[in-house]
Amino acid sequence: MEREGESCSRNQLLSQNRWLLNPAHSGVKVDRKANEFKGRKRQLFDTVSPYEVLPMPVKAPDGPRVLSIRQPWAWAIATGKKKVENRTWTTPYRGTVFIHASLSRASGASAWLSKHFRLTPPADLPRGAIIAVAVLDKVVTRRNGKAFGKWFEGPYGFVLTDVRPVKKPIMAAGKLGLWRPSASLRRKLPKAVGSRL
Repeated sequence: MEREGESCSRNQLLSQNRWLLNPAHSGVKVDRKANEFKGRKRQLFDTVSPYEVLPMPVKAPDGPRVLSIRQPWAWAIATGKKKVENRTWTTPYRGTVFIHASLSRASGASAWLSKHFRLTPPADLPRGAIIAVAVLDKVVTRRNGKAFGKWFEGPYGFVLTDVRPVKKPIMAAGKLGLWRPSASLRRKLPKAVGSRL
């Protein structure tokens, strides 16, 4: 199997939309001294491989995204105690994720936190608002999720790193899945975390 960027058809390279074909394809000679094409009659030239390509930066993830999580799980993530979020589905997305505390509360979760980790969530946790920002670093499964101990139940776990609480909760309606913030909500997000996105 050929590695990316090695000999392959021109159409394959174009379809990937990740590479810019060198304008000197098909064996055209390049006069580097004059920095322009002079054809085959020039004495000072180099032959460029018909498969030579110039790498282009890979397109950045289509982010940021927002993940709605019921309280007190959202609180446990925002405070850095819970580093993996259990889901029944996976995602190819990697990048910035805002943690949204859903309006509904997870039944029995506070008792579970107290029993297993001696944690007592505040009674007045914000709901229906974005409360933190994190990076979705990777997705683990039952095979490699044991490192997170009792926090991981699976079948998939979103590993969240670089978690930072927002300065002030941003009220917003939640949605299912990893959802894209609206234009108006997106304008509020950088101010909430004190940085550009």
